[in-house]
Amino acid sequence: TGAEILEQMPDIDIFIAGIGTGGTICGVGKYLKEKKPGVKVVAVDPVGSIVYDYFKTGKMTEAKTYKIEGIGEDFIPLNYDFSVIDDMVRVEDKESFLATRELLSKEGIYSGVSSGSAVVGALRWLKEQGDAVKGKNVLIMLPDSGNRYLSKVYDDDWMEEAGYLEKPPLGSVQDLLNKVSHPEEILMAKQGDKVSSAIETMRDKGISQLPIKDDQGWIKGIIKEKSILTALFENKVSANDTIDNIMDTSIEFVAPTDSVEKVARLVSGGKLPLVADPDKQGNILAIITTSDLVAYLGQ
Repeated sequence: TGAEILEQMPDIDIFIAGIGTGGTICGVGKYLKEKKPGVKVVAVDPVGSIVYDYFKTGKMTEAKTYKIEGIGEDFIPLNYDFSVIDDMVRVEDKESFLATRELLSKEGIYSGVSSGSAVVGALRWLKEQGDAVKGKNVLIMLPDSGNRYLSKVYDDDWMEEAGYLEKPPLGSVQDLLNKVSHPEEILMAKQGDKVSSAIETMRDKGISQLPIKDDQGWIKGIIKEKSILTALFENKVSANDTIDNIMDTSIEFVAPTDSVEKVARLVSGGKLPLVADPDKQGNILAIITTSDLVAYLGQ
């Protein structure tokens, strides 16, 4: 590799590459130093690897977890030759993953994450050198293809879960309430109420669900029109039975200041968000349904 680099780029001044097991950067670095001693060799190491600290201080440190693959180590391989490496720079996971995607979107280079690391590290190191590297010919090695990373760096869901991609905020629960109409007062049922009473309230008020509170005013669950219909049809309850046995307890309280993203996750997980009044214990401002979310997000 060193011979090919020098043949195709005889005026190279700086060679920058990631350091993993050390074969590439030490091998290329040794060849370049032998043939052109003035060439600078700079290694890129991920935060969490022990190589950077060992190179800078000579001390062994404790390795930490990092997501960049292909570079970095939790031990010092015997084939390392630090004499051919002039300097070393560290890079973070997030910036490396984002740079990898940017290489594809802006440069058309379909690479792996260690290539993104190399670019991030190179740009950082060159900036730190200032005028000392002005006019120098720099070669950055991008060692891997993106084929192995389709389910990671090129997968939006994975990137979002890892915290590397940030979606624009969707707003707060209060924003949702301001745009989606809700009754001014949320009617309540009580534990021990009869099924017939719940049916009558729903029919008279044109609603399909009622939160259920206990004698102390604590909300324990909710009764839904669909649940009543199913229970009656399957002879699980009669009109004179209490609503307690068909109460749905899969509720979750949210505040007006909570994010719409939180509410969306609750609804996706089968929960029914109840917006609690921050100024009055036991009071509910709204019940957020799937249709509410669809209406809000679709605006």
